Amino acid sequence: MRVELKDSGITVTDIFPGYIQTDISKNAMVGDGSSFGKVDENILKGLKVDEATRIMLKGIYYKTNRVLICDIKIRVAIVLSNLNENIMELFSSVSSIPPPLTRIHR
Repeated sequence: MRVELKDSGITVTDIFPGYIQTDISKNAMVGDGSSFGKVDENILKGLKVDEATRIMLKGIYYKTNRVLICDIKIRVAIVLSNLNENIMELFSSVSSIPPPLTRIHR
C-alpha cells in the first residue's frame, strides 16, 4: 500500500504492537463462544495503553515506515521476515534464471 500511495501525499505507517495492557484476552471468545474472562500474563507485563498510543502517534506524525512496540525477539523476527520478503521479491523479479550447471560424467 505504501508504494501505491507514494505519489498521493498519503503515508502509511506499519505498527507492530507487542503486549499492551488491554482487555483483549479478557474479552476474547473461547471455542464454545463464551468469554475467556481473564487478562493474559504477558499483556499484564506490557506497555500501558497511553504510552503505546504516544509511541504510535509519534511514529505517524514523523511519517515513520514502521513503529515497533515490542521486545527484541519480536523485532528480530520482523527484520528476518522483511529480509525474506526482499529476497523473494528479488528472485521473483528476475525474468529468466539460467538452469544450474550440471557436471557431465564420462
